[in-house]
Amino acid sequence: MCHTGIGTLPILYFGTPEQKAKYLPKLASGEYIGAYALTEAGSGSDALAAKTKAVLSPDGKHYILHGEKMFITNGAWADVITVFAKIDGEHFTGFIVERGFEGVSHGKEEVKMGIHGSSTVPIILQDAKVPVENVLGEIGKGHKIAFNVLNVGRWKLGAATVGGCKRVLEHSVRYVKERKQFGQPLSTFEIIQDKIANSVIKTYVTETMMYRYAGTLDDAISTLDKTDADYDQKTLKMVEEYAIEASICKVYGSEAMDFVADEGVQMHGGYGYIQEYPVEAFYRNSRINRIYEGTNEINRMIIPGTLLKRALKGEIDLMGEIQRILGQLKDGFPKETDQRTLVNRTNLVNQAKKLAVYVSGVAVQKYMADIKDRQSFMVAMADFIIEIYAMESALLRSLQLIKQLGEEKARIPIAITKIYVTEKCAELVTMAKQFCANVAKGDDAAYEKYEKAITRILDVKPIDTLNLRLQIAQHAIENDGYAI
Repeated sequence: MCHTGIGTLPILYFGTPEQKAKYLPKLASGEYIGAYALTEAGSGSDALAAKTKAVLSPDGKHYILHGEKMFITNGAWADVITVFAKIDGEHFTGFIVERGFEGVSHGKEEVKMGIHGSSTVPIILQDAKVPVENVLGEIGKGHKIAFNVLNVGRWKLGAATVGGCKRVLEHSVRYVKERKQFGQPLSTFEIIQDKIANSVIKTYVTETMMYRYAGTLDDAISTLDKTDADYDQKTLKMVEEYAIEASICKVYGSEAMDFVADEGVQMHGGYGYIQEYPVEAFYRNSRINRIYEGTNEINRMIIPGTLLKRALKGEIDLMGEIQRILGQLKDGFPKETDQRTLVNRTNLVNQAKKLAVYVSGVAVQKYMADIKDRQSFMVAMADFIIEIYAMESALLRSLQLIKQLGEEKARIPIAITKIYVTEKCAELVTMAKQFCANVAKGDDAAYEKYEKAITRILDVKPIDTLNLRLQIAQHAIENDGYAI
């Protein structure tokens, strides 16, 4: 992931023709291994606070880099490293640094909780001599490289968690079918079946989100002319356009993987804590996903932050949509009324979108431009957006499967979607009420107005989820794991 993503993409997207010709063939073949050095001891999430400095040599042929980068994946064996430093202590800039350059070395391996198969070391730059032709991109525009390349890395991380979830389910389902307690296999107990079903649901939703993002991005890039000299830069603009979705995929996938790994350990009981059983490693290894490629907290801030910036630029008509919803509160909300399968879930998702806009509008109208500094509200807005993207993705996929396969063959996706949309919408109502209570700050009259609107926008009736979960679990048990 590191080599093919953040280790290679900076040169692909920002390199000069000469830099691409020199490095990309060897990175593609594996002759060179790539790495990415952004983090420092004092600057993790706040990447632009980096202290590594670059100064032009007296003869003008090299930049002299001095500083230390932390937690560098592939660091001990990387041949080519994208390093970020501030020229003259001010201009944040990217550099292509080779392992063999004078003044470049690495520290000892970090002793980590998980991902023991990866190298994680500090990269030490002691007056490292980097040729001026190895400046990557524009001087002072290193942030464009740092943040845009991370967008792709975030989606890749989310996509990787799908495989992790599936593997955990395979190991866990096989184990509970073989392990007997009280004279019968663990797989026959409802409480175990509930864990299997919940893990399948998380995996289905995660997988669907990752394919949705990939398909959307592929469709956008397919409109470009590959012979265009600016093809890579235009591709990057497409990636930047879907930065919100990339952060959503990263946050949701990493947390889904943690959930499934935790349930896997629990289904194994004491054996899940023993290294001889694979789920122990999955549990440890999954924890880093919520930290690297931008912590989940930072990614949660990015999601509403980017939307609000686009609204201020007039790219999104947020206030117009809020006014439409306020109008519908008086006149009633349009609903699908036919008898199609999942039509009720379609209505719930549509109303959930309106609820997210409404509560966001409540906060924006209260705090205006200062909303960006109210992190608790920004994170809550992000959670609304993430869940709506997840619900809608699952719904769209299930509707497509019904069309392709018919209802009988799509019964498991239908069951998943019914459970997920119904339960998550109920959670969103609770979240919305708490969100608005926090905005109201003890003003009962203001809160009652908000609560009345929330109830009108999204009314969720419980359904029989127990029987649906048992169907999902039985399907997984019969197929030794995830089989959709």
